[in-house]
Parts: sequence; structure tokens; C-alpha cells
Amino acid sequence: MKENLGLRVLALVIAIVLWAYVRVTTNPAGREVLAQITLTLPLERQGNAPNLIPYEYSAETVDVTLEGESRVVKQLREGLVRAYVDLNGMTAGSHWPEVKVLYPPEVRLVDQEPRSVNVKISPLLAKEVPVEVKVGGTAADGMSTGEVSVDPDRVKIQGPEALVNEVARVRGRILLDGQSRTFTADVTGLTPVSENGTPVSGNNYQVRVAPKRVAATVPIESKGTLMGVPVALENARVAIREGYRYSMRADPSVVTIRVAKNLEPPTVIKTEAVDFGSPTTVVEQEVALLPP
Repeated sequence: MKENLGLRVLALVIAIVLWAYVRVTTNPAGREVLAQITLTLPLERQGNAPNLIPYEYSAETVDVTLEGESRVVKQLREGLVRAYVDLNGMTAGSHWPEVKVLYPPEVRLVDQEPRSVNVKISPLLAKEVPVEVKVGGTAADGMSTGEVSVDPDRVKIQGPEALVNEVARVRGRILLDGQSRTFTADVTGLTPVSENGTPVSGNNYQVRVAPKRVAATVPIESKGTLMGVPVALENARVAIREGYRYSMRADPSVVTIRVAKNLEPPTVIKTEAVDFGSPTTVVEQEVALLPP
């Protein structure tokens, strides 16, 4: 009995010691409990180099974890904590500057991601390139589009040399919606593209285009001339039965076709071959027409 009592007292003493240790560790001398917070901050840029443009970054934001007393951490916000890279002294090319974090002295930095970023820097360049306007949609029935003319037909682009050198032309688009006559429309949203038509841009810099608007004239033309052509029955056959006379006629006897420009129109439209045998009554049969 005394042994059991001794064990119980020992267990109680150990439990009290452990509890006191945990309390002192998490809240020593009655101080506030420490807390952590993770903020996602926009990556800022400081400094620049004359006539050079940073046009691509491997990251746009930085995740920062800070630790401090709970009352201090709760007051942290984006304006009190900043992440930036210093671009001073950098030359054209690819660089990996350190990401620096500014934060109040009452907290400490536990972690940040990323710790450095890749920055691509290029000289400024300008040049002229042609304008290409693509036509989508459909014109009115029986109508087609001619060659589009653009005014101005060349524009100036400006941006990082590495991007501008890739640009072969700028491209715009017009969408048809049943137009039946030639029209002119303003085209905006001109996109710099490479020789194979791929859009050219950096993830942090868009190549500038001036002017931003051009006028495109889209000719709407007839696909051809409509004309009536008689149907020829020379491919229809009838075996003459003794005592009968036969005559054949087509209904309709004239069909309307569209003749493309610069093509000679046909004089007749023939039917497919058909054999009526030796009928003794009136016979009607649908027959397909052959393309001219």
C-alpha cells in the first residue's frame, strides 16, 4: 500500500514538472505566446539602368513567413512588409538578384520563397513592321472577300531588343457577319507576332505599338455571275416500241448556275445516263445533273 502511494506521489510530481516546463517554454515569465504569419507579397523593383528594360521575371510574388508576439503579428499587413530586388548596376542579360525583405523590428523572418529571382534585362529598341489583317466569319451568301488593304500599312513597335528582334509584323482581325458590300472598319488590338505567327511578349513587358489603330478596307465581291442554262437530255435513252412515238422533256428545262469570274459558261447542263426502256405510258424519273 505504501509502495503504491509512493508511486502515485512520484507520478504527480513528474506531471507537475512537465506541465510547468511546457508552460514556461510556450509562455515564459507570463509573456505573450509567439505566433507566425505567412504573407504573399508583390515583388517590387528598385533602381534601374539607363536605356535598359527589365522585361521578364521568374516570379511576381514572394511568400514570407514572420514570427513574433501575437499582438504584433496580428497587426502585420502588406504595407508594413515589403519584398524587392535591387536592379542598380545591372547590365543587359540574365541575372539572379537576391530578394530582400523589409519588416518591423518586433518580428523575425522565419522563411521566404523564393530567395532569388531570374531577371532578364535588354536595351530599348524601336523599328517599323508591316500590318496584317486577318478576316474571319462569312460574307453574305454568294459573296466572297477580296484582298484587304490597310491604312497605315506599317506601324512602329518599341520594347526590349530581345523581344523586338523577334517581331516580324503586327496582326489584327476583322470578323464578318453577312456583309454584302465593301466596307472599311477600324482595327484595334494589334498584336506583335513572329515570322511563324506566334505572339511576342515578355511576362512583365508588352511590346508597344504605335499607332494602336488602323483602318482596314475589306472588298466584298460576288463569287460569280448567275445565269440560266438549258438542260440537255442527250444521256437519256428510250428503246422504240413498234407503234409508239416518244418525246422527252426536262422539268425544269433551264437551271440557274453561278459562273466564277474568268471562266467560260457552259452552253448546256447534261443529265446523268438514264434508260427508260420501252414504256407504253408516260414515265417520270428524277435524274441527277452532271457538273459542267
